[in-house]
Amino acid sequence: MVSDAQRAFVRLKRALGPERSRRWLRGARAAVNAAGEWVLWVRGAEEKQHIETRFAGALQRAFPGPVRINAGRSVAQTVVPTLRKGFLLDPANAPTARLVREFVEGGPASSALLVLYGPDGSGKSSLLEVAASLGGKRVFRLDLNRLGAGARGGWTPRKPVVLADGVECLAGRPAAQRALCSVLDGVRAKGHRFLLSICDHPRLLPNLQPALRSRLLGGVLAPLSPPGPVVVRQRLRERAHSRGRKLSAEMEGRWSRLPLQDALLHLDAHLAGEPAPVAYSANEMLLHLLKDEAARAFDVERALLDESTKRRSVVEARRAVMAVAVRGGLDPAEIAPLMGLRSSRTVAEACRRVEARRLRDERFAGLLDVMRRVLPGG
Repeated sequence: MVSDAQRAFVRLKRALGPERSRRWLRGARAAVNAAGEWVLWVRGAEEKQHIETRFAGALQRAFPGPVRINAGRSVAQTVVPTLRKGFLLDPANAPTARLVREFVEGGPASSALLVLYGPDGSGKSSLLEVAASLGGKRVFRLDLNRLGAGARGGWTPRKPVVLADGVECLAGRPAAQRALCSVLDGVRAKGHRFLLSICDHPRLLPNLQPALRSRLLGGVLAPLSPPGPVVVRQRLRERAHSRGRKLSAEMEGRWSRLPLQDALLHLDAHLAGEPAPVAYSANEMLLHLLKDEAARAFDVERALLDESTKRRSVVEARRAVMAVAVRGGLDPAEIAPLMGLRSSRTVAEACRRVEARRLRDERFAGLLDVMRRVLPGG
């Protein structure tokens, strides 16, 4: 899957031409760092100075925002200093990272509460580390594990920015949830800001008291997508390197298309000489990636695409997944059981409806084009 940063880098190379690209962009790479900034890595100080002075116009045309140029530093090294080594932000989460930065630095905000939610490995804790680094002494880290019956009622941190990681740890702890409600009310009353993370949408998380759930839903909800192939590949390399091993390109390519946790399980089993914990077929991998893209394109919850529901937006997204999968060469008879359907006729009907809408709706056709990026050769 081609990221926005890779597309911008290709536009830059085209703007410079083949000769200047070979001279000044050899070994260069573009990505979005943990703070949500566009970054271009080049080989040395000479290349950096030349690109900044001679190619400023080409940079502005190629990248959608300001670009920071770093010389002689790898993707794994160019992160906010307080982050754990090797953290790389998935490009799909760049808007949320920029929102976190503006929120912590005191930019305009529609609410005093910002809630980051997403699955494990999506970068919630790392973005909180980014916020702590940006806020410096203005930030107070609230330890949710210490909230409970002994918490003082009405207590509020004095610092203007409060961070809390992993609200799901309070599920089933009513006293701790009441204490957090008290802190949230105090922060809002003082005009301060509260940034917290949670593993799922507050509406879907069980064992939360109505008072806490309503407060979380009243804030700005910022979703984080699961890490894509670029981030998964980077994590695999770091895990293997930490154990003195190097993965082949074939293994990296195969495992980078899996969810992060499954990819790490495969790696650990491989390094230990054990059989793979889960067997994923190529069709299952492709459908998983298409569902990820459909969730982003149609703005629906990713988990809902694995269920059979009559909600219109989810039905449209599921139909798009099936139609693009058929275009990618999958047999409708193979798609049906993987999508939880009884008959391949449902897949064929979905393809017919998607094609009819694609011909009359340009926006819908654009969404399908975005999803086709994950197809082999797409």
